[in-house]
Amino acid sequence: MSDGRPLRMGTRASLLARTQSGHVAAALTKATGRTVEVVLVRTEGDQLSTEGRIPSAGDSVGVFVRALDDALRRNEIDFAVHSLKDVPTEYAEDLLLAAVPVRADVRDALVVASRHDAKDVRTLPQGARVATASPRRVAQLLRLRPDLEPVTMAGNVDTRLRRLEEGRADALILACAGLDRLSLGERITQRIPLDELLAAPAQGALGISCRRGDADAAAAIALLDDPDANAAAAAERSLLNALRAGCRAPVAALATPGGGGTLVLRARVLSLDGSAMIEDEAPAGARPLPRRLRDDRGRGLRLRRRPARARPAPRGGAPRPRRGAPRHGGASGRTMRRVLLLRPTGGPVAGADLLVTHRVVPVPSALAEAAACEPQGAILVVSSLNAVEILRDAPAGSLLARPFRLVVSAGAGTSRALEAAGVAEVVTPDPPGAVGILAELERRGERGRLLWPRGSDADVAPLSELASRGFEVTAPVVYVKEPLAALDARTLSAFRAGEYDALAIGSLAALDVFLAALGASSPRELPPVRFGVLGPETARLLVARGFPEPSVPAKPLLTDLIALLKEA
Repeated sequence: MSDGRPLRMGTRASLLARTQSGHVAAALTKATGRTVEVVLVRTEGDQLSTEGRIPSAGDSVGVFVRALDDALRRNEIDFAVHSLKDVPTEYAEDLLLAAVPVRADVRDALVVASRHDAKDVRTLPQGARVATASPRRVAQLLRLRPDLEPVTMAGNVDTRLRRLEEGRADALILACAGLDRLSLGERITQRIPLDELLAAPAQGALGISCRRGDADAAAAIALLDDPDANAAAAAERSLLNALRAGCRAPVAALATPGGGGTLVLRARVLSLDGSAMIEDEAPAGARPLPRRLRDDRGRGLRLRRRPARARPAPRGGAPRPRRGAPRHGGASGRTMRRVLLLRPTGGPVAGADLLVTHRVVPVPSALAEAAACEPQGAILVVSSLNAVEILRDAPAGSLLARPFRLVVSAGAGTSRALEAAGVAEVVTPDPPGAVGILAELERRGERGRLLWPRGSDADVAPLSELASRGFEVTAPVVYVKEPLAALDARTLSAFRAGEYDALAIGSLAALDVFLAALGASSPRELPPVRFGVLGPETARLLVARGFPEPSVPAKPLLTDLIALLKEA
């Protein structure tokens, strides 16, 4: 039985590991009411990533896991959060893989350097250099485009993205799940279809482990388990185990629901250069798939050995628009009356129907860090309505009630929310947003200690600018935005039926969740609507993903964007 004590969570020190474990900690606190303490553990894999190296073939199994396992055995932590694809398929007998939470997007992501205009793998320049550290990705990539030049690139996500823009490669392949968890979904050029790049076993899944004899931790962790994700990941990992293959083998697998509550496991085994491939799938109860894949004669097994050639490119051309409907990005000559607004979080805006795509989850450890900041003489920056709610409802009491020397908001809406929460005097910048906040602080000649509680998707550039001006900046990530498991079915149905004339995109993260809910991977699969975004940089990124030129208001305000989209 639980004694109510805090649970100690072990995690790797990389930004991605801390972010995804922060999601787990927030969910566990919500489910149990217990505080979660974060313990950073440096692994062999982290050292290799820092140095930009990859594990050797003989030492790749468990390289990101062993140090966390040892910390469990020494009773330094109560549970550990792993990327499940890094966990050995034959796990230690004294430890328990107690939960697999809801799985993220299993697909691989193509990120194209900003100097290129390619929209997907097929439109990459001839001989383009594509960076990855995964033999599975290399093999499948060369099978699609033998002319491409694989470039080995390791390191953390931010390091790889920086090297991409420095010219060390023309494109980069990463996991969609990692980019989404870091709120970097807008950097994805293409979520590569699974027919082209089948996922790694357990890709997109997290695994939470504890000591086998720790009933308290196991019971708490089990509350986060998603049975469907757990079953699918177990099926995929069983293939690796039977093949005696590690996470760096050119093996791909994905388990999907079959009829009658069963799973269908689809798998590929490739040569390192992609010239040979065996692909098969089997329902539960069939002759074990690993044996079928190992049977190089393939007697009666319908194994498909495909020649090393690129598949033909899909035929071009967008779907024919409805009669009388506006084409993508253009006007139809009639008044735009129905606008759908996509927002990760937040409330409705006059003139549009709202579809929220994410939920806000507080991060208790970061709120504790914010609460530890001495308010006397310090500046508090509150840059979103989400931050107002999180700070107001903090476990240690409202942080907004503390005597900060100066409180600065992101705009008029945030100021009104702060005043409603009891803040007597709020500075509202003009223009709104980070640019206005920086300008207002400079105009006032402010310096000193500054607390800027933020969301996981907030831009960090203003923080660096403030630090360069001499501010002592504390900027804890006090909340994360998690994609909703399901979006409003009626709204999705109405959009599919062509009942909306325009789509106002509050963020590209919201758009990604919306497209996934629709089962669409490109604008060609959407009904013809007019698109709108809040700023020119988002417009550039949207166009780079194959969307038509969107409408952009003069000021980055949702009210102005919706008014613009409703014009004739």
